[in-house]
Amino acid sequence: MRTKRKPKYISEVKQIARQVDFDPHKKDLRDLVELPLRKACERLYDLNVPCFSSSANTENVKFGKTVEVAIQYDKLSDNNKKIADALVRERYAKLGSAHGEGHQFLTVIIPIMGNSTVRYAEKEAMKIVNRFEKQDLTWAKRYTPDEFVKISGYETLKGLSPEDMAKQGDAFYDKNSGLIYMDKEHYKKALRYEKRAKKRGGR
Repeated sequence: MRTKRKPKYISEVKQIARQVDFDPHKKDLRDLVELPLRKACERLYDLNVPCFSSSANTENVKFGKTVEVAIQYDKLSDNNKKIADALVRERYAKLGSAHGEGHQFLTVIIPIMGNSTVRYAEKEAMKIVNRFEKQDLTWAKRYTPDEFVKISGYETLKGLSPEDMAKQGDAFYDKNSGLIYMDKEHYKKALRYEKRAKKRGGR
């Protein structure tokens, strides 16, 4: 059986209808982010920098002549905000707000041409995102069991134990806090941040 050839040019990349949300699982980025920007979004995830959306496909070549990654600016650490501001001054990015979202976004912009390759966009995006520093995960979403049922939209979760709710929802239940995190990795990262915050507060 032949393996499917990866697209060489951005013009060959099909658009993914779904987009990155505020707290995806890292493994889900493969299905949410188009190939040219996938490594950059995975890097942002590892740095705990919240990526909101991305676009790098044939439609970008036809209409926009840019590929873009949107980062939630108001969830950045102070140091990363300074880096983001520098990117805006250097015209690698722009600041704006999404209608109805109530958040500020930093949109990283990479100019492309009709024959721009996937590799080109990947390298340019990595140059920019690698300027950010690793920050504490302060934005991980966590829910009470009742809240989790509401946000999941699955009525079948009602009546289940919190552990079973989390399992069926591909999430993680923390027995100590009684809260459900969208991902076990988010829970671990958030726990590390809370421990560091307590240490700082105890000095």
